[in-house]
Amino acid sequence: MPKPLHKDVKQMDDNLVDYFAKERDSGGPLLPLTAVQDRVAAALGVYILPRNRDPRTQQVCDIRTLEQCAIRECLYGMVEKKIHVTRSPLIDCLK
Repeated sequence: MPKPLHKDVKQMDDNLVDYFAKERDSGGPLLPLTAVQDRVAAALGVYILPRNRDPRTQQVCDIRTLEQCAIRECLYGMVEKKIHVTRSPLIDCLK
C-alpha cells in the first residue's frame, strides 16, 4: 500500500502538473531547455538559492540615481586622466 504524500510533496506534485499543463497549452517551453535548474525550480514552485556568490559584490546599500551619476562621472574622469581607479582616489574625487 503506498504511503500518503506529505503536504509539501503534494504541493510540489500539483505545481509540477500545473507547470507542464501551462507549457502544453502555450505550445512550447516557458523557459529555455538549456536552463535545466531554472525549469525544475519553476516547475516545482521552489526557489533555488544562488551558489558561489561573492560577498564582496553584493550591494551594501541602496544608492540613489544622483549618487550613481556622481560616482560614474568620477570614474569616467579618472579613466580619462589615466588615474589608477582604487577606493581612495575615488573617495577623494567624490569629496
